[in-house]
Amino acid sequence: SDVIASNDDACGIFASAVDITNFSCADIGAPITVQVFTIDVNGNLATCTAEVTVVDLLAPVITCPADQTVDPGPGNIFYILPDYFATGEATAIDNCTDPVTLTTQ
Repeated sequence: SDVIASNDDACGIFASAVDITNFSCADIGAPITVQVFTIDVNGNLATCTAEVTVVDLLAPVITCPADQTVDPGPGNIFYILPDYFATGEATAIDNCTDPVTLTTQ
């Protein structure tokens, strides 16, 4: 319905529709031409096209490990953290990107 900006007819609109109504993550970024149809109460048909570009508006979801306090031990000035994604303590999912690119620092 967002494709049909407006339509009118002196005798009244019977129905309006588009030929493509479902889009998926595979459609992101590529313009898709959609055919728009409107029929008035007397059966007269008008058509036009609209260009639709699908965008992903949902951010990925990340789950972080619990807060931790670590002691590097006597004489050590640093502590090497484990790979929390490998251990499963941290996860990241996205509705359109699989697999999610993970970066740690």
